[in-house]
Amino acid sequence: MAKKATQKSEFQLRKDQLEDLQQRANETGDLRAELDAIKEINKLCGLYQEPVDNGESTEGALARAHLEGTGLVEKGLPLEELARRIAFILSNKCDETKGTKERKKTLAGAPR
Repeated sequence: MAKKATQKSEFQLRKDQLEDLQQRANETGDLRAELDAIKEINKLCGLYQEPVDNGESTEGALARAHLEGTGLVEKGLPLEELARRIAFILSNKCDETKGTKERKKTLAGAPR
């Protein structure tokens, strides 16, 4: 219990220090220092995600995670290929759905 309280107080102390640093940087107009402080606060709170080191942007990494998470394509493909395959699968599904709707319309209008 005491260990958790100590960790929490260390966390709060570090967060307070970074917020003070951010405030001073803001007051002096040092935008770079202010952004660095905000970044450190976000890291401390677990809100900052390090850039992916394979040259892919954060947006690209998020898109990759989403596309691979669908389970429709295998993992590890280039992002462009993942997107192309997902688009192909979805367009085929739309064609199937459209065909079903058109068949229902045809059947509904057919004489009995």
